[in-house]
Amino acid sequence: MTRILPGVIAMATIVVVSNMLVQFLILDGLLTWGAFTYPFAFLVTDVMNRLYGANAARNVVLVGMFVGIIY
Repeated sequence: MTRILPGVIAMATIVVVSNMLVQFLILDGLLTWGAFTYPFAFLVTDVMNRLYGANAARNVVLVGMFVGIIY
């Protein structure tokens, strides 16, 4: 668990920040600032998959999903 801790922290941070930024509209309401931050979640997942394998990436995604539900 400690080896994926940076990925878990990054994913949780990205989910929380994206959920906060989705409130702020840009381009006359067609887009939100959350649309620019949330793709970094894919980057974290991809890096975790390449470094530690699919199981570690899956665990990071599950933690991110749990944080999103709680927040």
